[in-house]
Amino acid sequence: MKKRWMKMAAALCAAAVFGGCGASMEEAGTVVAETGFRFNLSCAPPVEKTFTMDEETIVLLHAGSQTAALGLEQGTLTDVRPRATIEIYTDGDWNILRMDDHGRIIGLQADILRESGWIAADTTEDGLMEVLEKVAVQVDVDLTRYPDIELYGGCQLRLYQDIDSPYTDYIHAEFDETGKFCFVKIHYSNIISLSEEDEAYFAGLLAESIGSDTPYTVSTAYFAEGGVLAASYTVTYSDPQKGVWVENYTAGKSLQ
Repeated sequence: MKKRWMKMAAALCAAAVFGGCGASMEEAGTVVAETGFRFNLSCAPPVEKTFTMDEETIVLLHAGSQTAALGLEQGTLTDVRPRATIEIYTDGDWNILRMDDHGRIIGLQADILRESGWIAADTTEDGLMEVLEKVAVQVDVDLTRYPDIELYGGCQLRLYQDIDSPYTDYIHAEFDETGKFCFVKIHYSNIISLSEEDEAYFAGLLAESIGSDTPYTVSTAYFAEGGVLAASYTVTYSDPQKGVWVENYTAGKSLQ
């Protein structure tokens, strides 16, 4: 994901970020959507979900839930980690739908062995977008909310709500080399605006943990889930003798 890049100096100064609007709760200057404070569904998930692939309606049954801490097992800088419950639906084959504990569809995987349905005429941006528009209807996503588009890797699309924001919502869709849709992932940051204090807090955590003389840059993405504000760091080191390598870290801060 394309994020704002920050040069790491001793003080790691916080940069300004863009805000937004929507239902919210506020803590320490950072404004988080109410979904960022919830953890479990207030009612049982639906027994089944359906989607229509061109002319075919596919029925998926609830296959269970997964509750896990988000972020990395290795490289976690704090004991506080966001947790989320994901509801999983499947037709018993390779069609799989995932729904978060706010009732939002966050992923749809289609049977790659199928011979028809959601296959782009070509793998240009326009060709893939034509199929993604059909998929978006089935996963209840309004693509007009994601105006920043990138095509990369030949068959991958990324659509961002705000590509320059470190807490943007985004959609990631992948296709095979023939243009056949494989899966889509929808990421919600649940953050409306981020305070300079919280940004500086996370930057300081990383600076204390790295303690390296090797020059590096950092890409940081923020999100909120289950009452926890989290930062995900991608650190790129560049050493004249050792070359370039990447390490990943995560950290969390309670909002309650």
